[in-house]
Amino acid sequence: MDAPGWSASARSPGDSWRRVVPSPEPQRIVEQDSITHLLENRAVVICGGGGGAPFVDDGAGLLQGVEAVVDKDFTAALLAVTVQADRLLVLTDVPAVMAHFGTPQAVPLPRLDLDDLARMRFPAGSMGPKIAACHRFVAATGRRAAIGSLSEATAVLGGSAGTIITAGRTRRTDSRPGPRPGPGNELVQPVPTNATVTPLTRPAD
Repeated sequence: MDAPGWSASARSPGDSWRRVVPSPEPQRIVEQDSITHLLENRAVVICGGGGGAPFVDDGAGLLQGVEAVVDKDFTAALLAVTVQADRLLVLTDVPAVMAHFGTPQAVPLPRLDLDDLARMRFPAGSMGPKIAACHRFVAATGRRAAIGSLSEATAVLGGSAGTIITAGRTRRTDSRPGPRPGPGNELVQPVPTNATVTPLTRPAD
């Protein structure tokens, strides 16, 4: 069910449709200098909402808008690395990364390190991008990241709630991607989401 030039995907349970567009990773943040200046002057900055508006360089030094939805978790990681943040918090609607999610044996994982993450695979479209973004921040900075519930933000920051991700025994000194979202993870199962996500695409609305 595609309009000319559009791709569409059925919503679950399939009674309606929505447009899907590419979901690229951010390469840089156009307003980064302004964001950094505000932070240096002790302003509280709200930026990168929804991943930010996507633009590309047209080759002549001008920016041109494109139809895409930038991945918000990777935008947060890029911002955190660039401004040299002390901590990256990814706040969501679950209390922590869960082992055996969706089963009677489900338990939160309070602490993971980069070596732990290297042995895991996380589904795309749910916990996967959050884990990969945290991996990217920790690998690039050596500082901690955390995933937890928005309602417990203070406790997540303090390390008494959520899942804390540390460099552990292995520290990489670049910001290359960490664990790739994908199938086959028997430890951490997908977090339910209402979003319709197909590979490399995301709803435009």
